Amino acid sequence: MVNREAVIEALRHVQEPELGQELITLNMVRDIVMEGDAVRFTVVLTTPVCPVKADIKAR
Repeated sequence: MVNREAVIEALRHVQEPELGQELITLNMVRDIVMEGDAVRFTVVLTTPVCPVKADIKAR
């Protein structure tokens, strides 16, 4: 079973494509929920008109 700390550690390696910094460093990850083997979370964009919104959503 995955724990919250493992999820956060994995997300430390995911970069926001435009700024080139990690999502965790930028405080863009919210609402981490774990149910069994499934993990859900929200990515808060740096701006509502973020030019890479579609790219982030697709991944």
